[in-house]
Amino acid sequence: MEIELKYLTNDENIFTKLMEDNEIHCLRGDRPIKEIPMNALYYDCADMRLMDAGFACRIRKEGDGYVATLKWKGCDKEGLFVRQELNVPLSEDEAVPSKLMEAFKEATIYEELVKLVGSEPLVEIMAMEFLRKQVKLDSGKSISVLSYDRGFINSKGKKKTISEVELELYSGDQKDMEAIGEGIKSRFNMEIGEKSKFKQGLDI
Repeated sequence: MEIELKYLTNDENIFTKLMEDNEIHCLRGDRPIKEIPMNALYYDCADMRLMDAGFACRIRKEGDGYVATLKWKGCDKEGLFVRQELNVPLSEDEAVPSKLMEAFKEATIYEELVKLVGSEPLVEIMAMEFLRKQVKLDSGKSISVLSYDRGFINSKGKKKTISEVELELYSGDQKDMEAIGEGIKSRFNMEIGEKSKFKQGLDI
């Protein structure tokens, strides 16, 4: 399960400002900031049957590693995204579309995926490249990760800028995480992000 808040900003220096914020500093403590280059390729059949069935499927290089991700049964309201999510680490040899469905073979959803895709090959439908800066926050009631993503979505021969702040719940109380997010949005005058990166790519 993925539970996250998303906010939009045009300020390329927003993460530095977030780290200077007193309330965030208290939640962060001395936890280190991580910078992770992200390069994602999204796949579907040529007729977009996975998307039509509510699935988003990708292979993403995160730093030096590869991860296959499947998301489904999502809902979103006022920047809060709640989705089923499965992440599977891959070797470099496994990070190819012909082996992508197999990566999810241990999931309860696997048989439905195989039936849906059938013998159709997966093709690339969009790509994303961005740098993620992130830090873990701990309020005592919830543990979450605050991140800033800056980069691009490439879809349908067009390019769209990514510049968004996310707060993802790792464990604990969701309402507490939401309150932290609302405070961040208000203090830094950010807009609610109403679309996932995947949906933004589809809408280009």
